[in-house]
Order: sequence, then C-alpha cells, then structure tokens
Amino acid sequence: MSITDEGWPIRWIDTHCHPDDLLNSGKIDEAWQRSQMAGVEHWIAIGTQESDGLLYANAAERYDFISYTVGVHPLNISSISLGALEKIIASWDGHLTRRGFVGVGEIGLDYSRLPESLAERETTIRLQKESFEMQLKWAVRHHIPIVLHARDSFGDVMDILKYAEVNADKVVFHCFTEGPEEICRLNACGMCASFTGIVTFKNAKNVREALKMQGIERLMIETDAPYLAPFPHRGKINEPAYLSLVAQYIAQYLGISISELARHLEYNATAFFGLQTKSQKNEKIATN
Repeated sequence: MSITDEGWPIRWIDTHCHPDDLLNSGKIDEAWQRSQMAGVEHWIAIGTQESDGLLYANAAERYDFISYTVGVHPLNISSISLGALEKIIASWDGHLTRRGFVGVGEIGLDYSRLPESLAERETTIRLQKESFEMQLKWAVRHHIPIVLHARDSFGDVMDILKYAEVNADKVVFHCFTEGPEEICRLNACGMCASFTGIVTFKNAKNVREALKMQGIERLMIETDAPYLAPFPHRGKINEPAYLSLVAQYIAQYLGISISELARHLEYNATAFFGLQTKSQKNEKIATN
C-alpha cells in the first residue's frame, strides 16, 4: 500500500477477476505478492460455472484478500439443461453464510457467438434468457449484488431487468463496452458500469466517453483477469496487479488525482459488495 501526497492510502480493489488458473496451478501467492506491490489489496473472484463456487469459496476461507460470487456465464449455459441449472442455483443457498460471498455473477446474455442457423440461434437465445431470468430471481430473492455480462445484447438485458424487480443500485454491468447513450440509460435506472483495461486501447473511444459520462461517483474498475490486459501489456495474460495501470490511465483521462480516484473507487466497491477489506479491518482494530 502506498500513500499519496494528499495523505490518502492507495488501495485498489479488483472488482472482477477469474483466478481459477492461479488457484489450480499454485501460482496464487506469487500473483498476490505482485498485487500487493501494485497497491491492489482485494480481489473479487467472479463465478462463471458450477465448479467455480466451491473453488472460490475455499479460496475465500484461506485468503482474506479474496471475496467471490457464484454464477453461470451465458456462454456456459448451452452445456447444461435448465433442470441441471435449477439444481445448481438451489445449491447456492449454501454460500449465503460462507465467508467472502458477495453476490451473483457473472450472469446475463452473450450474442457474440450465436449459431449460423436461424433455428439454432433462436433456441440459444431463448435458453440464455431463461437461464438469466432463473439466476436473477435467486439474486432478487436474497437481495444480493448482481454482476452482469451483456455482450451484443444490451437491449435484451435491459428489457429483462425491467421486469425482474431488481434492486437497481445493486446491479453492475461488468466490462462495459457500450457508449454514452447506453451508459445514460442504465445510470438513469440507478445501475452502474465497471470498466476494464479496454479503456486504455486506442480504438475504445466510445468506451472512454461512456466512462466520462458516468463519472467517478458510480465508477468501479476491474481487470477481468486473465483477460483484457491493459496497455502496455495488451495481448498478454492479465492479472490483478495490472489494475493499478487501469486506474492511473483513468485518473489522467479524467484529469483528477490518483488519491481522489482511489477514494471514490474504494468507497464504491466496498459499498456495492458490502466488503470490509483487510486494511479496513486493521484500521477498525487500531481505533478501538
């Protein structure tokens, strides 16, 4: 952890990453050391399939810098039946009392890899929508944060949310890649967006404009590691340590100090997910 000239501690929170490879390969400790050196003190491991739930729950028990969510990614839906998904969702009740559990996600719709056949496309879309709605209902019933995936499907995702009776201020569109018009639409509903290293890409002007339109009052950032490494590491394996590069770029782009950005990002992430990071716990102990 570093301290700025203004006296504000720099503590970044990676609100969305997928550390399954790090956990399974035994490289988690090395990645955590690099993360600490970069000031990234907490990771939220985001579920995309059934196996993630137990892996991340056990990791959160062992490592106090990890929180986690459960969910089935829309691109993983085709490999399971709705009946199987129903059983998976029922098993999530066991996570409600587990250490580090903070929400549902990533769930949503992804139309980027639809089959060429019209009939198969319609079947795939219908299955994704039904699965999305099932997972949403569980999140709404338990009043917990929802991490959304919406790729080439923004309109349909918004339509489903409209009728799902979600708590809008507990919905974040992860890895936002739409433009100012879409960010205005979701912000008007009380939802927010999270941004990745894509903001550092030269061809991402619309994403940067959306970032500026939302502003820092609602802003969250993430790595989506091991994907979407920011410049100058674009095309390489991403990791939570690189979140500091995303933050530095955003501070410069918005024309604000690192300390101001850090203050808002820490508040936004901890409030949204109900986090109490290690540093916050230590500060609380020190003041008692």
